[in-house]
Amino acid sequence: MFVDEDGRFSLLFGGGGTGTSGIGVDASGGIAIDSKRNIGIFSTLGPAVGINLSFDIFGGFFTGDVCDLEGLGFNTTVSVLGVSVTIFGSDNGHLGFTVGLGPISPIPGVSVAPRTNTVVGLINK
Repeated sequence: MFVDEDGRFSLLFGGGGTGTSGIGVDASGGIAIDSKRNIGIFSTLGPAVGINLSFDIFGGFFTGDVCDLEGLGFNTTVSVLGVSVTIFGSDNGHLGFTVGLGPISPIPGVSVAPRTNTVVGLINK
């Protein structure tokens, strides 16, 4: 796992959803607060494959600062009994995860979003 050489990290809070039945979409958004007290609003969107229907409110961790969230990346989401775990990475080498709670889906799900794009707007710097 990538560890930022300056010790930067971000805490993430937000909501998201995945809807796939073979091919679908993965989307999320929220607030990121990094170890230097920068705060940003982010949104992520990308195509996904798998069988998954999940919507959640999440908290998570990311190995870079708020600005490192922006850009291209990927993720994998597993959903069971209303709990969703997403592991994600960015093309700049940072990794993260979120754990969310939402409505219980009738079946467990797994989906992969091989190419996502994240946009970040800084609230303060």
